[in-house]
Amino acid sequence: MKFEEYVQNICPMLDIDQPDEERIWNGISASLNVQAKQRRIQYWKFALLVASMMFIAFSGGYSIKKMNKNHHVAVSNMTCIERKMCYDIDCFI
Repeated sequence: MKFEEYVQNICPMLDIDQPDEERIWNGISASLNVQAKQRRIQYWKFALLVASMMFIAFSGGYSIKKMNKNHHVAVSNMTCIERKMCYDIDCFI
């Protein structure tokens, strides 16, 4: 049996003359909707990540600023030894 004869015999069983266009387009539109949803989720994840990083940076900066603010002491009321001790602490930090 030649290939051409085989194709002619099996051709009615194959759906090659007219594809099911509605099914094809439904599949394409469904895949596009899934991709759009995945893109939206990725954008929200990125926005949440950026907001979290900004919150951590600002809260860390605020904490460091508050820590440094409480560290300063009026130097005029100290003795020489206390001044040296404060200077050493400031140089250490």
